[in-house]
Amino acid sequence: MSERAKNVEYTQPDEFFLWLLQFEMETILQITTISYCYFADDSADIYGDALALDGIGLVFELDLHFSITRQEAEKIESFVGSGSIVNAKGCFSFIPGADGGITLHNPKLSPLDPEVSLSYMNDIFVKNRWKVKD
Repeated sequence: MSERAKNVEYTQPDEFFLWLLQFEMETILQITTISYCYFADDSADIYGDALALDGIGLVFELDLHFSITRQEAEKIESFVGSGSIVNAKGCFSFIPGADGGITLHNPKLSPLDPEVSLSYMNDIFVKNRWKVKD
C-alpha cells in the first residue's frame, strides 16, 4: 500500500432524504460537450454540459446525466453532438455552491422544429450569455 493510500480519511456522509416531487424543466439546450458510455449489460450513461435558455431568453449553464438503455442512448447519439441545439424536458436537481449547479436527469430530448433558424438560435446563445468578469 502506498504512503498516500494509508493517509486517506473516510467519513460518514451527511444524511440524505430522497423526496421525489416530479418538478420538471423545459428548455432549449445548446450542447457544449457530451460523452457516451456503453456497458456490456445493454445499459448506457451519458454525461454532458450545455447552455440553456431561461423563460426570458437569458443563458445559463446546465449539466446533463442519463442512465438509460443502449438503444435509447444510440437514438440520442444519432441527433445530439457537441454544438447541437435541441429541446429538452425533464426532472432536475440543483446543488448550490461553486461546484454545484443545475442537472437535468434523463431528459427527453427532441430536435428543434424545422422552421426554427439555427443561425438565429446560435445568435441568442452568444448574445444573451452573461460573462462573469474577474
